[in-house]
Amino acid sequence: MNRNPHITILLSYLLVILCACSALILVSFKSKSHRLFKVPAIVNYVKGAPICLAPNFMMVADHSIERIERFDDTLDLGKQPKWNKEKYYTVNVASEPEDYFNDGGIKVIVDTQHEIGVTVRPGMPAVQGFPVYIANQAKHRTAKIETHNSKLNMVVEAYTTKNTWEPIEYVPASSNKQSDYVLSLPPQHYAFTSNIIHCGDHVSRCRVKLTSGDNVYYSNIFWMGINYTQFEKI
Repeated sequence: MNRNPHITILLSYLLVILCACSALILVSFKSKSHRLFKVPAIVNYVKGAPICLAPNFMMVADHSIERIERFDDTLDLGKQPKWNKEKYYTVNVASEPEDYFNDGGIKVIVDTQHEIGVTVRPGMPAVQGFPVYIANQAKHRTAKIETHNSKLNMVVEAYTTKNTWEPIEYVPASSNKQSDYVLSLPPQHYAFTSNIIHCGDHVSRCRVKLTSGDNVYYSNIFWMGINYTQFEKI
């Protein structure tokens, strides 16, 4: 019995569609189990003051980790973070250099699409700041990041008129010793902190520099107002 050619063509189309759907399901499953970090949309966040902070004094770097979250499409800053230091911080011991791995798994991102409130001193109004993410994009490996007094060894650098990158804030000398605690950042998780927005007289390209062990990680470039006196280390 001869098969209707129209039925044969229809079955061929259905087979192609079935194969395509199976491939999409496999790709979707893989992307959920291992995804590259994408800046989440922030909801329920407190905005900073109507003006940014004037950099009329040397800024001291103070980048504390506010929360650790799994990669997701949104970040609700209105919810109390569930993480605790006891779970993610360990006393620093003589770790092997490879423990801090520099295989591209760590990514530092400054989110310039959102401006959030940053508390400079207790009791003072919040000032403008950018969210900063330290993301571990690895599939299985935990990233270990050195901290000083449980704070990140991280500073903001600006591009100078001499075509060099120089810091415009500094880690306090008391914290510039051997790290006391190590942050263990699980795969597909990020540590969340913030960076104060300056409104100096000169707009310059800036970036965040994170140091951990012998490894250095740089963020994306963003624009911010600075004063040239900030390059004068005191």
